[in-house]
This record gives sequence, structure tokens and C-alpha cells, in this order.
Amino acid sequence: MWMCALSYVLLTAPTANAQLNTSATLTISGWVVTIGSTGGLNFGTFTVSSSDQTIEKQFTGSLEAFFIDDLKGSNNGYYTTIQTTALSGTNGIIGTGNISIKTPSALVSLITGNANANVILSGGAAWTSYRNFWTPLTFISRGAWANAGVIGKYGVRPFIQVIIPAYQAVGTYTATITYTLFDL
Repeated sequence: MWMCALSYVLLTAPTANAQLNTSATLTISGWVVTIGSTGGLNFGTFTVSSSDQTIEKQFTGSLEAFFIDDLKGSNNGYYTTIQTTALSGTNGIIGTGNISIKTPSALVSLITGNANANVILSGGAAWTSYRNFWTPLTFISRGAWANAGVIGKYGVRPFIQVIIPAYQAVGTYTATITYTLFDL
């Protein structure tokens, strides 16, 4: 017959004689500000007419028809401009005076990131009436003032209006809309 005796020893943790706290640091630095667009705008097909035809179309689909992606977060500001060329076709031209732009509201929409009240539409008000833009119009901007490191992606979906002149030659017409970024 075997007998086994169990015994145990109670160990206690030693009392700390010293303690040290240290810090951990993480720095997130700004990167760049970029701009973009979701692509072209197709007005569709219209029949030639003996009187002027006014058509309008809004950039649709993604909220970011014209966007600014501010990953810089610095106090340095920026602004964008928007400009169009004439609509040119194989059989004629529809001049820049017949092409205009407006916005649905004064707000620049937050697409992602953090809201920033400093990112505004030029003048801080909606372009409720159409404006010709054969010369560059200041579009989305952020002034050079305290920005508190806020970053995000912001966008506007404008309306474009074209007045097709009476007796305009048949054909497909194309214009170039140029969206440009400037650092302050």
C-alpha cells in the first residue's frame, strides 16, 4: 500500500520597492490635398430646333462629383477653380457664353472624415442662379487660419446648363471642364 502525502507552499509576491511610468508618443503628420471628379456629364440627345433650347443636368451618382480630399490638416489654406471650354463638334461650336454652372446649396458636403466648417463654397453662399464659367471661378476653398488638424473629403454636385442655339448644326459636341487646386 502506497501512501502519498501532499504538501504545498504558499508563495506571496514581493512588495514593489519602486515603480516607473513612461510615455508612448505617436505623431500623425499631414500629407497632401488632392482633388478629383467622378467623371463626365452626358446631357443626352436633343433634336435640332428653330428656337433656342435650354437644358440642365446635375452631376449625379456619387456625392463626390467634384471633391477635395484634405489629408494635410495644416493651417495653410487652399482654393479650387472650375472652368469650361466651348462645346466643340465636327460641324460647329456652342460658345462658352451658352454654358453655365450653379450649385444646389451653399454647403460643401462631407463625404468622409471630419466635418470642417472652414471648407466652403466660394463666397459661402449658394450659386442659386447660373454663372458663366469660361474664365475660372473660385469653387471650393479653405482659408489660411487655424484648422486644428482637421482632415476630410468634401464635395459639391453642381448643375450645368447649356443653351443650344436655334439651328445649331447636327453632331456630337464635347467640352472640357477644368478643376484646379491652388495652395495658399
